[in-house]
Amino acid sequence: YAQQLSQQPLLTKMTMSVWLYFVSDLLVQATSRWMRAQSGWDIGRMLRFTWYGGFLATPVFHKWHAFLDENFQPNLGLPNAVAMALANQSLMTPFITLIFYLFDAIASGNPWRDGLIAAKTNGPRVVLSAWVFWLPADVINFTFVPLQHRILYICIVGIIWNMYFTHAARPKATPKPADKSETSADDLA
Repeated sequence: YAQQLSQQPLLTKMTMSVWLYFVSDLLVQATSRWMRAQSGWDIGRMLRFTWYGGFLATPVFHKWHAFLDENFQPNLGLPNAVAMALANQSLMTPFITLIFYLFDAIASGNPWRDGLIAAKTNGPRVVLSAWVFWLPADVINFTFVPLQHRILYICIVGIIWNMYFTHAARPKATPKPADKSETSADDLA
């Protein structure tokens, strides 16, 4: 892993992320089946989640963490690592949450506006939960984990987070209007 990481860092991180996102969703679906006595696997969701993690989120985080490292220099101590974690959570978490909902809607064959509505409905709750979970995890990451291994750390810790997030990402049930002609632009805003 270390050799591949030094030779092809982004490709190595993406490959590792694909597997860890796959395992994460596999665990989520297995626990869902057990807790709710559900049958069947949602292969489409598993593929969307894996694709999102490996091919969308990982390249973004790869560049973002390099930017943070350059500008905050966490090796200078805990205050810099805390500032880095706060910047990460306040700037990246709302952005990547919105991207997740948009991607999930489009990859599911739905209009992007469905993703926007899901983000508006569920995003604030998910972002607040992410801050509680990821702020301490980020401080540990930025204090003790070298830059080249941060995405691996995120993916491993993220298995726990993803078990929550994939459940929370489902849009809340909203009542449908009886007649489509009764839907106004205000209903979608």
